[in-house]
Amino acid sequence: MIKKTLMLLGFLVLTVAIVDAQNWTLVWADEFEGDALDTERWSYMIGDGTEYGIPGWGNNELQYYREENVTGTLHLHLSRHLLT
Repeated sequence: MIKKTLMLLGFLVLTVAIVDAQNWTLVWADEFEGDALDTERWSYMIGDGTEYGIPGWGNNELQYYREENVTGTLHLHLSRHLLT
């Protein structure tokens, strides 16, 4: 009995998730086409987020977004720096 109840509950949760997903509406997108950053949609933010009211960028990131890093192609470079 418990096994059937759990299976039915799982089926109902899955059904609700599928139906809910079908009702989503896209409200914003960026395809990143071109060879320059679209400054109407994006801006350069330097520091740790404190200046913008979100220390650690909201999730303890230590990232810098700078204009000289924008080349039209996504390149990820990871390095460790001691910040003081």
